[in-house]
Amino acid sequence: MTIHREGSLVPESGIYEVIHDKKLHDIQRHEVTCIKGKRFPPCRGCGKDVTFRAVRTAMHIGEHQHFS
Repeated sequence: MTIHREGSLVPESGIYEVIHDKKLHDIQRHEVTCIKGKRFPPCRGCGKDVTFRAVRTAMHIGEHQHFS
């Protein structure tokens, strides 16, 4: 299981679980869609203490030969 930090490049488009620093603010883990080549964003609540874990990767429609 690879963990990605805020600011690093998204390696594969897909659904990522966001893991917040519970010491800085109390928010549950949740899932977001991230796009390959963009950067994982910081959280406005815990700043750089947020990490991302791929739940399921999927090709972005703009990368698919039939839709690009």
